[in-house]
Amino acid sequence: MRAVFAVLLLGGCEKPVPLEPSFEVDVAPILERHCTRCHTSLGRLDGGVELDTYAGARSTRVSSVCTSLDGAVLVGVEADLRPGDPTVCGAFATASMPPGAVEHLTVRDQEVLARWATTGALP
Repeated sequence: MRAVFAVLLLGGCEKPVPLEPSFEVDVAPILERHCTRCHTSLGRLDGGVELDTYAGARSTRVSSVCTSLDGAVLVGVEADLRPGDPTVCGAFATASMPPGAVEHLTVRDQEVLARWATTGALP
């Protein structure tokens, strides 16, 4: 009984994914935890991808989302990333970022990034 209560209690602690995530509140913290060590305008700029500014993240949102999502999350959003091109992520290795990471993006983090990219990439 205690185990079930603990699972229910812990399972309810995660914040729901916002309907329209914003860069500053929802996306930037995820990118800071997982991406900006290698993708920053202040130094290292691997692959020419800048993720520490809104403009940089917005301009590369499709490729960044494709490479950070695993198959299960990607299936639900790929067609919305670029309407009319259901294979938009075909050129990118899904779930390849961050490479060699000890801690990968949680499903919630992936869903936040995907929803941000598909709902207008708000600042």
